[in-house]
Amino acid sequence: PDQGSNTVIFGHRFRYLPPVSNTLFHLNKVEYGDTIVIVWKGKTYTYIVDEIRIIEPTDWSVTQPSTTARITIITCAPVFSTAQRLVVSGTLKPN
Repeated sequence: PDQGSNTVIFGHRFRYLPPVSNTLFHLNKVEYGDTIVIVWKGKTYTYIVDEIRIIEPTDWSVTQPSTTARITIITCAPVFSTAQRLVVSGTLKPN
C-alpha cells in the first residue's frame, strides 16, 4: 500500500474447517461503500469498496497496476469451489 497503485491480496475462503477468522470466508458479504482497513509498516490505509465482481480463474486483469491507490482482494467463488474468483476492490480514502 505504501507504493500507491494496486495492492493485491489473495486468500483462501475455506482452508480451515469450520471457517475461521484467518480466511476470506465472508468476503461475499462485503458491500459497496464498506471500508477495508490495512495496517502496513505501522501506517493505516483505509479503502472504500467500489467494485465487486466474479471473474474466471484465468482473468488476471484485476492484478494490473493502477494509476490510483487501490486494494484488490481475490478469493474463490462460490465457497468450497475453485470454479471462479470473487474480487472485491476499493479506492484509497483521502486523509
